[in-house]
Amino acid sequence: MTCMLDTKTKKEKCMKKEEQKKSSLDADVLVVGLANTGIASARFLAKHGCRVTISERKSPSELAADFRELEEMGVHLEFGGHQEKTFLDKDWILVSPGVPMDISPLVEARARGIPILSDIELAFRISDVPILAVTGTNGKTTTTTLLGEILKAGGKRIFVGGNIGTPILEALDHDADYDFIVAEVSSFQLEGVVDFAPHIAIILNLTPDHLDRYPGMKEYKEAKERILKKQTSEDYAILNARDPWVFGLAEKCFGTAYFFDNERHVTKGAEISEGHVIIHDQYKEVDLGAVEGMGLYGSHNLENIMAASLAAYLVGVSDQEIRAVLRDFKGLPHRLEKVGEINGVRFVNDSKGTNVGAVIKAIESIDAPIILIAGGQDKGGDFKALSQLVRNKVETICLIGEARAKIAKALVEYTRIIESKDLRSAIHEVYRIAKPGCTVLLSPGCASFDMFKDYKDRGEQFKKMVTELIYAEKKKF
Repeated sequence: MTCMLDTKTKKEKCMKKEEQKKSSLDADVLVVGLANTGIASARFLAKHGCRVTISERKSPSELAADFRELEEMGVHLEFGGHQEKTFLDKDWILVSPGVPMDISPLVEARARGIPILSDIELAFRISDVPILAVTGTNGKTTTTTLLGEILKAGGKRIFVGGNIGTPILEALDHDADYDFIVAEVSSFQLEGVVDFAPHIAIILNLTPDHLDRYPGMKEYKEAKERILKKQTSEDYAILNARDPWVFGLAEKCFGTAYFFDNERHVTKGAEISEGHVIIHDQYKEVDLGAVEGMGLYGSHNLENIMAASLAAYLVGVSDQEIRAVLRDFKGLPHRLEKVGEINGVRFVNDSKGTNVGAVIKAIESIDAPIILIAGGQDKGGDFKALSQLVRNKVETICLIGEARAKIAKALVEYTRIIESKDLRSAIHEVYRIAKPGCTVLLSPGCASFDMFKDYKDRGEQFKKMVTELIYAEKKKF
């Protein structure tokens, strides 16, 4: 690892990173959790000389993962529960994002001074590649993907990963000489950071989410703001000026703060002015083109566009290259994805809308009248927050899944509520009552695990069922 530094502070930081890299990769390490991140982390650590143990609470028969490769690499696997003694005789512990930090073996290990890290902290410690990190409650994956596409168009060599699907440590397992790592970062991953300091930290929004894991919004916010804590004046923080929780973090920034706002003027950052996306940077103004001609639609996507464009601009991508990607980028599956239309009834798949904030943005982005399909596994959301939007734009809500009763209680006085036993029944029921000009919106506001493998499975099944319905209806004519 080579560090080109010309100040005492930078040299000290580089020396510290060299020491951290050596200690991280010459160690007895415990990896907690055998999901995608745990597998990738264990593979990486074993490949680089660590003595690795995995602790997984499930039994082998409950896992779809193939862990034979890890056994061949010398990784020791413990299934069926977390044994405290295993946690207490390691040099440090890497925790997969899905594992709560307050399980008793981790609490005891922390009390004994054993470092507990996430995969993004490890990646930061052992790599010199600048990280551009995107977090927030909603829009992370779209913004991360869009930023990656803009950087590629600008000729940058990049790796896109993190919470978006490909573990960030896989970037370091390749020989590619990256200019940047673009990472979607979750609050769970940020719980395990110590020195993590992304060159650019984007915080899109903060609305109630994962309250089945956090005691309240305060703790959730504290996890998210850890992305800013170790930045320096050479780094950038890109913050949503419209979101009061996010805007309030500006006073805690050690990096240079830029803002985005789709309603008001900003002096340093991005805004929407007369229908155009504009970047203001000191005395310079950059026009990235008319919103009307861009591939993404919806108020929430204006925020994603501004955040990604601003980050790309700050690392040297030209306005022409940014503009071209904004024109052609159409978004991602399961995020306000148009599925089809029959007899004047449109179907939209927003299966990625797994919290109340995402449902709000989805409803705001679609013209009334709306029939909403919602429900699933509750994440502690406050469905009352939907009340006024539902009253104004949603003529019927069809509920499925474990959270049916909770959602119905919160919204029954604002619109008609019906229930269905499963997604297929819901699709056929809402089509039966929908009038031409109506949009059927799947935006569950809940996790999917009570009925589906994940939100992608839920969205794919929705699209398949809607396609079958459209085909059946067309055959009638």
